[in-house]
Amino acid sequence: MYEQGDETIATATAVTTQSGKTPVILVHGLLGGADTWGFEDRWYHIGYDEPWASEPIRSYETITGESYSTHEETTYSNIDVHSITGIVDDEELGPKLIIDYGYTPNEDIFTFIYNADGTSGCVRTAANHLNSVIRELKNSVFSSSTQDVNLVGHSMGGLVSRYLVENIRSADVERVVTLGTPHFGSDQAPFGDLDRDDSELWNGSRKFENDFSKPLIGFAGWNPSYNTLVGDFGDIRNIYQTGLGVGPTKTYSSWNEYVNEKYYDKTGDYPLYGDIEDGPVNIDSALGSDYDPEEDFGDSPVEMNTRFLIWDDEFGGHSTMRKHPRTPYYVEKH
Repeated sequence: MYEQGDETIATATAVTTQSGKTPVILVHGLLGGADTWGFEDRWYHIGYDEPWASEPIRSYETITGESYSTHEETTYSNIDVHSITGIVDDEELGPKLIIDYGYTPNEDIFTFIYNADGTSGCVRTAANHLNSVIRELKNSVFSSSTQDVNLVGHSMGGLVSRYLVENIRSADVERVVTLGTPHFGSDQAPFGDLDRDDSELWNGSRKFENDFSKPLIGFAGWNPSYNTLVGDFGDIRNIYQTGLGVGPTKTYSSWNEYVNEKYYDKTGDYPLYGDIEDGPVNIDSALGSDYDPEEDFGDSPVEMNTRFLIWDDEFGGHSTMRKHPRTPYYVEKH
């Protein structure tokens, strides 16, 4: 059972995957929670080694049927922490997958929440918890213990998903979709896991293996002004798809150069931006390239099967890309 607005909607106890869909786990980013995806956030988790209930959680709201009192503490490996209990924003990606694409909460779509405070080691720790959650879902919820899952990660959530597949266990994951993920850090991160200079994710013995064995789909956003994308040249707001790569041996040295040149092809001019970005994450990092012109470290790029570039004055932002009307379609179909 979960709540949508003032409605309480009953669903069958999650004992099997009835839809035939590959179950999806939504992984939020820095300082996020279940509300990132449009769902109720019922657990305190940012800054806490263990989550605890922010209010009473009833037995019919959880996956296992257990209830939790206010301030009751548990572990991130407990699948009840990741139960979907209600919708708070039906324009977000999570509810869209339920309403428009037939996913059923707590049967084939789940959230994963964790201590996303961005400090050193939080991605690695969360990936280990995510591994435990997937194993428990396979044992307790899915109709088959061999059922794989799809991971959809926003921002740092994409790094958690990648770390699981590359460094811990890939066997349980069918594919990964990342939305605005800083695959090579964020220019706005002065310390912690998202700092390209010092993070263990790209330096030292605990860094990414960068050997991705599963299909990986990446979304990057660009949200300049309306007049930059709509003018005498027409309306070039869109989601553009490409399978190209960039780097020293490629046609384009960086995704930043790629966007500049494609913009020129469409408008006859170059955009007045030093770094194409969605806000906190530049387009090279979001599309798995370490060849950002402003800070070129030059590590091997992340191999992706498909890349999507969202050019939109509203939906090209770091968080708003989740609400682009076509994002759920591409997340579901690719």
